[in-house]
Amino acid sequence: MFNIISNIYTKRNSKWIDEIDNNIAPVLILKWLSMNDKIITHVNYLNKYVYWLEPKHFLSLAWAIIPKYSKAPFIKYMKKQEEENLYEELFIKIRKVLEMSDNDFKYCHPYLLKEIENNKKKWFNKFGMDKKFWATHGMDSKQEMKSEKREGKGGLELFGL
Repeated sequence: MFNIISNIYTKRNSKWIDEIDNNIAPVLILKWLSMNDKIITHVNYLNKYVYWLEPKHFLSLAWAIIPKYSKAPFIKYMKKQEEENLYEELFIKIRKVLEMSDNDFKYCHPYLLKEIENNKKKWFNKFGMDKKFWATHGMDSKQEMKSEKREGKGGLELFGL
């Protein structure tokens, strides 16, 4: 695959495309080409045809529109973006209630995360998280609330009514 990408960038004639078998995946080639910011407009154009053209035809199109270099550019592999924070919605509520500044939250974040991981049920109940939030963490809000039994008076009985 890397030879193909190198050929797209460097070869001045397209004879190399005929020598390639038809079992290549144009999507993977497009993925690697898209990591080069200098040719992103060309890659966006190629994206329209990645599923519609035969692999060799796709390579011919890619070879034709991508500018040629003396050697293939070094493109650093893009790492997966940091996983979306699972507790972001909860952290927003905690910050609002505790009136935490960005700097305070930055330093308290690891400790809060540890405490939340230790007792999710308590934190989710306390801040009134919705059913979807519970479900994303593999918990059933109805089941968790049923298991918690209150002792003593509740509702209007607390006020003597």
